[in-house]
Amino acid sequence: MDGFNKITLGFLVQSFQKNNSGEFACKHQEFIGIGGCDYEDFDGNLINPPKYKYQSYDMGKITHANCNWCGKEIDAEFIKFGTIFFCSENCLDECRAVQ
Repeated sequence: MDGFNKITLGFLVQSFQKNNSGEFACKHQEFIGIGGCDYEDFDGNLINPPKYKYQSYDMGKITHANCNWCGKEIDAEFIKFGTIFFCSENCLDECRAVQ
């Protein structure tokens, strides 16, 4: 077997906040699992899960965020340090310096 799918039943929660343009943009999202997982090979057959490296339920890129250091609205690329967003390496470095 070259790979497998892990299927987890749960809920996606997305939080929206009005941005500087007056539009509601997703600021946070998380997946809440509500039970066990099924494991399938790539043909859809149930399998016993092999030993694998854990992968968190990171729900991917949020398209709009504000820098936690300078407050600037971030519309495209951003830096995520843990659960905190920064618009640049400079803002991240300044925040680290005061901690």
